[in-house]
Amino acid sequence: MDAALEQAVERFLFLGSPCIDPKSAPHPIKADTLLTGHLAETNDA
Repeated sequence: MDAALEQAVERFLFLGSPCIDPKSAPHPIKADTLLTGHLAETNDA
């Protein structure tokens, strides 16, 4: 994203998923919280 900003990219599509959010993460979630705890059972596979 930083590189896109630096290159003045006009359109940027970011696809993300809540599947990497730890089950007990506070919301809104911060980037340093990702993948730091157990996932919800529905995302465990």
